[in-house]
Amino acid sequence: MKKGFTLIEILVVLGVLAVLSVVALPIYKRYIFIAKTSEAKMNIGAIMTCEDSYAQLNDVYLTEAYYPPGIPGPEKREWNVDQSGHFRDIGFAPAGKVYYSYGVDEGNKCNNPEVAVPFHGSVPTTEGVDISIIAKGDLDGDGIFGFFCTTDERYPEIKGVIGDF
Repeated sequence: MKKGFTLIEILVVLGVLAVLSVVALPIYKRYIFIAKTSEAKMNIGAIMTCEDSYAQLNDVYLTEAYYPPGIPGPEKREWNVDQSGHFRDIGFAPAGKVYYSYGVDEGNKCNNPEVAVPFHGSVPTTEGVDISIIAKGDLDGDGIFGFFCTTDERYPEIKGVIGDF
């Protein structure tokens, strides 16, 4: 008696593997994408905590242009603490490289974050929305930015808007 597999058996196994890979690959990519977006939520929360602490001592929030500068893409980028402006001043530095650029802008920009142009400045603490903290990224490199945003009045609610999310 001969031992081995027939051509039909091998083709059936290859067909089953092909179907599994077609189904599993998009699901795997989606999980990776979701894991990368968690960086933005964690860092926005940390920036808000640092901003609140700074505002308690100084009666102002510090605004900051997007950092790291440049167009964020699917690759992680270095965060240079010495060049991070007001992020350094409030005591914020992420652990390692980042997928997103972060900015702190005056007023409520969460409904339309793509028009936000954060700058290096300060905003007095008042009643109502004083600042928006925005994370801007393009995780899949398609040129369409996704944003996460919260305000000093709405934290811990962090809203994902526009683009890939």
